[in-house]
Amino acid sequence: MRFLVISAVAALAPSELGPALHKVGLQEEAAALLLDAAPGCELTPDDAARKLSSQIRSQAARRDRHDAVCRRVAAACRALHSDVRRDAPLWRLGLDLKGPGRRAVDVSICVDDEWSFVEVTVRAFAGDVSVAEAAIDEKRAKYADLQRVHVLALDAVTGRAYDDVFADLEAAGLVDDGDELADACAAAVVTRCAAPLLPRKRRRKPVPITVEPGLPRPRTRRERRAARAGGEG
Repeated sequence: MRFLVISAVAALAPSELGPALHKVGLQEEAAALLLDAAPGCELTPDDAARKLSSQIRSQAARRDRHDAVCRRVAAACRALHSDVRRDAPLWRLGLDLKGPGRRAVDVSICVDDEWSFVEVTVRAFAGDVSVAEAAIDEKRAKYADLQRVHVLALDAVTGRAYDDVFADLEAAGLVDDGDELADACAAAVVTRCAAPLLPRKRRRKPVPITVEPGLPRPRTRRERRAARAGGEG
């Protein structure tokens, strides 16, 4: 007589993933967020932690998370202002600069003929305040000759902001709802960070950003490269 044995692999639980994340220098409290973005993950805790650690340290993955946050910030700013640019070289904005004009700011917003800027950094802070402060100081030093520069320092695992910068964006009139934008940016970071926990066939493409009717469509990366090449020529 033959018996058919069916073995079911239990889905990974936050209580299992948390300690494994701690071993590789990531935040234990991120486990629930990551598993919520990757339901049914069946990896072992150590394998999942190693995959997440590799994802966090990948330069391509860092750029992907950074660009995802920039797109959401730019979209939120475009909902209120028509002149919003991404990766725009400073010399094109007609500013009186003391530093190099070829520096490009992540998001530039023109309000009442004055430019405001948003710079984004997404790093694995792991709860270390000094690392977050150093990242912010680095950005501020790079654009020390500009006024109205807001630096978004987000954790690369949880997507949480280091300080109240989203509230500052709302107070400055650059976005309509700082809390909503903060949630959108955090979700974008967590979704991308959790991607290695999903089988390839279940990995979803990010939801495209909607554009309000009558406002310009955000330029693609290819279009931005073409524009920069034209300016340099």
